[in-house]
Amino acid sequence: MAQVRLENVTKSFDGKTAAVSDFTLTANDGQFMVIVGPSGSGKTTLLRLIAGLEKPTAGSVYIDGLPVNDVHPRNRDVAMVFQDYALYPHMTVGQNLAFGLKMQKLPAEQIRHRVSRTAALLGIDNLLMRKPGTLSGGQQQRVALGRAIVRKPKVFLFDEPLSNLDPTLRMAMRTELKMLHEKLKTTSIYVTHDQTEAMALGDRVCVIRNGKILQLAAPLELYEKPANRFVAGFFGTPPMNFLNGGIRFQDDNCYFVSGEDRIQLPPRMKKSLANRNGKEIVLGVRPHYVSVSPSGPAELDGIKGTVLTAEPLGDRTDVYVKTGSANRIVAATDPHINVTVGSPVIISINAERVHLFENGDTGPNIGLLAKDPNC
Repeated sequence: MAQVRLENVTKSFDGKTAAVSDFTLTANDGQFMVIVGPSGSGKTTLLRLIAGLEKPTAGSVYIDGLPVNDVHPRNRDVAMVFQDYALYPHMTVGQNLAFGLKMQKLPAEQIRHRVSRTAALLGIDNLLMRKPGTLSGGQQQRVALGRAIVRKPKVFLFDEPLSNLDPTLRMAMRTELKMLHEKLKTTSIYVTHDQTEAMALGDRVCVIRNGKILQLAAPLELYEKPANRFVAGFFGTPPMNFLNGGIRFQDDNCYFVSGEDRIQLPPRMKKSLANRNGKEIVLGVRPHYVSVSPSGPAELDGIKGTVLTAEPLGDRTDVYVKTGSANRIVAATDPHINVTVGSPVIISINAERVHLFENGDTGPNIGLLAKDPNC
């Protein structure tokens, strides 16, 4: 096991555009670090820089406290698991597992012992004589994991290894990966664009966009205390609702106003918002904190709207509503709610659960700026 540290790392492939820019990140010994972000954000480039498949344009990569910028990939003692498995099709499973150990010129008996133990750990000991082309996607993924594990590296690098699996198998393999890390305790860095995968696997999760870190935190902190609008919208299903509007003070109360839609904010937020009266901001609220009333008079701070559609999902129904001010809001409601497309409804938002952001795709969380994480 080893600590992995990237210090002010920049990588440019054309000398102009940086795939990774002034990037500093530490994965501690034994930690499962997940790097998550949209396609093109620099995730795979970071893994390739750690593995030695790419060299930084600037900055340094350290493994176990030692600089490795000039160390050949085979001498870094890291093992990488790829999205496409990268198994040798002409070799059996056993030969695939043993290949790296043979390249290290380990004794034959030691190779047999390691292959046997790794295959048993992954439940593929009955597949050792078969070739990859005869295996299912999940079995091939286990072999790819085994080929990394059998080497006993200091660091595991995972490049979206579950993305080619169907949803059910993907969930099962995600659980197995989590349990495997609990057994091995090897430092692991895992990249994905899947927010559910990131939250389920990571001890720490690093959210990146355009080669820069937007937030680094524990999974629950990312969900409950997003540093900015991008992070807030990236995590959660359905995604967070965002309304453009402004702050208005009236009769010693503080309101968020978007057209005719108005939400009274909790008194505790007034201090943080005192200098923003009349200024434009963005309100965010997760669908689970929005309720819909099919009929009846408007409740205090209720918003009138019309049902656009409803999606029954078994454990809940997601109701999509268009308000009188043309805002679109989704509410994650009781699965037995009775609403029809085009029917009038009243939306109630739990103001204790809203987040307020400055304008822009990555506008910071105003509450965190004001050291009021509940804002």
